[in-house]
Amino acid sequence: MAPLADNLTEETFRCFMTSRDFAEPATAQNPTAIHSARDGYLKVYWRHPAGDFDFYRVAVKHNNVFLQNKTVPKSQNECVFLSLVPGRLYTVVVSTWSGIYVSSVSTDGRTFPAAVQKLAVADRSTEDLWVTWDAAPGDVDHYEVQLLYSDMKVFPPITLSSSTIQYHLGSLTPGRLYKILVSTFSGPNQRVQFIEGRTVPSKVKNIHTSHNGQSTRLKISWTPGQGDVDSYSVSLSQGGHLLGIWPVPKHLSELSCQNLTPGQQYTFTVKSISGDLTNNDTAGGRTVPATVTGLLLDNLYTTDSLLATWGAAQGVADSYGLQLLDDRGTLVSNGSQKAGSNQYRFGGLTPGKKHHVRVQTLSGGVQSEDARASGRTRPAAVRELAIRANTTTSLTFCWTPSLGEFDGYDIYLYNQDETLRDRKDGEGDTRDCSFQGLQPGTRY
Repeated sequence: MAPLADNLTEETFRCFMTSRDFAEPATAQNPTAIHSARDGYLKVYWRHPAGDFDFYRVAVKHNNVFLQNKTVPKSQNECVFLSLVPGRLYTVVVSTWSGIYVSSVSTDGRTFPAAVQKLAVADRSTEDLWVTWDAAPGDVDHYEVQLLYSDMKVFPPITLSSSTIQYHLGSLTPGRLYKILVSTFSGPNQRVQFIEGRTVPSKVKNIHTSHNGQSTRLKISWTPGQGDVDSYSVSLSQGGHLLGIWPVPKHLSELSCQNLTPGQQYTFTVKSISGDLTNNDTAGGRTVPATVTGLLLDNLYTTDSLLATWGAAQGVADSYGLQLLDDRGTLVSNGSQKAGSNQYRFGGLTPGKKHHVRVQTLSGGVQSEDARASGRTRPAAVRELAIRANTTTSLTFCWTPSLGEFDGYDIYLYNQDETLRDRKDGEGDTRDCSFQGLQPGTRY
């Protein structure tokens, strides 16, 4: 009798399975279907039956629809089915043929589930990771998400429905590298897909700049943020122009920059680096402005004013602040000038009095060290100078003391041709002076 066609119908199998007689071959023993952890794959094997038979016919069906079948020589006891749907539960029928008679036995076998597709970290923050994926091909019962750090579970696995394609992982450690596992479950079988994801490192805290009274140096310091960090990077810029970048090991938390411009405003940016992710914070700082040079305080032969002059301070300056003090340190007057000026006049002062001037360079509210100089107003002349008495050989002069401060008097007597005739010193309380031995009738 000619062999039957390969494309058997379920009706044919029913007929063969119900038309039994003594010549019916024995069934295959212990049929088993395994996926061997391969996509769309089932391997079927069995033990040979006792007795005679011609060949095996092995078929795969799902929902009572036969999908594939294979004819297997009697000498073999296994076969392989490919291009099946991942994760699907199939029924495998192994039929033993002898002439027109057949005996069949069936078993169930499930293909290995497929992994999710395009698993990715869609977004992240310092404490969050948002994971997305495309659904795994084939049949899926559910998904399971696990988060690992150093191969240790961070929290228990999360079970998700088969329609889920994203998940938010929260309350994580900033800057930490995690392994994210998304498992596809179909029956007892599990297929794992994983990706690494790192949270954004946290910003440094308590960032602070200080000039420590120096005009060409700035120091920046900070407190490390929470979580993991590999290192820091500090950049310095001025007016939008990058001046330098310096790497800083993670165990350090400060950096000093030298050779800066006095009185200049700078911006520091401190980056926390973890893997290829960064997070930064900024702080501004200004160097101390330079002190003016060549400060002088001169009366310019006036009795009630002093003129302060100076050379411009190096670097950046907004203005100059001036204070005029007396010998006891009491403030007499103050003033200010724009940065382009180099002099200031103090008026309304006491004649003959010594003063001290302090000049500070101002830049963005930061003051330089004082530049100091001293000067004295010219003493005022005595008042009401007159001849009190005269004889043939003497002249006596008297006067009212001058205003302001003075130590004493220098008294000069000149001949009519303005040559010096005599000179005397007088104490501060002297009010008159006599010159003796003069020529009678001579004008002095």
